[in-house]
Amino acid sequence: MDVRSYKGNGLFGEGPQEWGDCYVWMAIDAETKMVLSYLVGKRTGACARDFIRDLSERTVGRFQITTDGLSWYIPAMEESYGADVDFAQLIKIYGRPDIAGPEWYNPVTVKSAVPVPVSGMPKLKPYLHKPRRTRQPEHTDAPSPLY
Repeated sequence: MDVRSYKGNGLFGEGPQEWGDCYVWMAIDAETKMVLSYLVGKRTGACARDFIRDLSERTVGRFQITTDGLSWYIPAMEESYGADVDFAQLIKIYGRPDIAGPEWYNPVTVKSAVPVPVSGMPKLKPYLHKPRRTRQPEHTDAPSPLY
C-alpha cells in the first residue's frame, strides 16, 4: 500500500486563517490501485492521525505501508496499528530546481529515494529516479524494416 499526499497551491498569498495550503491524503493499494482512504486537510499531526485512523478502520490483516518522510506518520501509525503492519518511509533526495521554466515555477527534481524501515519487516527495494526519455524521431528517408 502506498500513502501519498498532494499539495494544492496557495494562490491567494497572505489571507485569513481558513486560506492556505490544502493536501489530499490518499492510501492507494499498490496492486489493485484502489483508493482505500482519503482525507482533504492540512499537513499536520492531527490530519495524519485522522487519516491513518480512518485507514486502520478500513483494513484487516498484516500488510506493508510505505509513506513519504513526514514525521507525523510515525506516531499515527503506532497509535492506530501498533506492531501489526510492516511500515517503511520513503525519504526523497532532491536536486537543484530546473531553471528552464518561468521564475515562479522552478520545480525541484528527485534524484533518488531511500527506503527506511520503521516497524515490522517491510520489503525494501531501491528507488532511483530516472528521467523519462522521449523516443527519437525516425528519419523519413531511411528504409523501413521488413517484419
